[in-house]
Amino acid sequence: MQKLRRVGFDPVELTAVVVTHTHPDHIYGLPALIQCLLILGRKAPLPVYCRVEHVVLVKRLLGLFGLFDEGLEVPIMPVVPREGVRVLAAPDLVVTASPNVHG
Repeated sequence: MQKLRRVGFDPVELTAVVVTHTHPDHIYGLPALIQCLLILGRKAPLPVYCRVEHVVLVKRLLGLFGLFDEGLEVPIMPVVPREGVRVLAAPDLVVTASPNVHG
């Protein structure tokens, strides 16, 4: 939240989150982000995109903090990890998959 605000971006305006992999330094902030968005009054769903094999882990992490029961819809969107698969698209940005080995 602080880093988004430092660059002048309102976190409530997020349209999606992409979880690249489930190392703690890449996913541990997700529950805090969602909790803060709830406190700020966000109502729009916040889709979270992650590899298909990480869907259960992401759901468990958010469930651990009871974040599915707080009123903010957080659909977990599975992504097949194949080169060039479109993850999401916005008017000025397209995100595609490019799997790699990251120990």
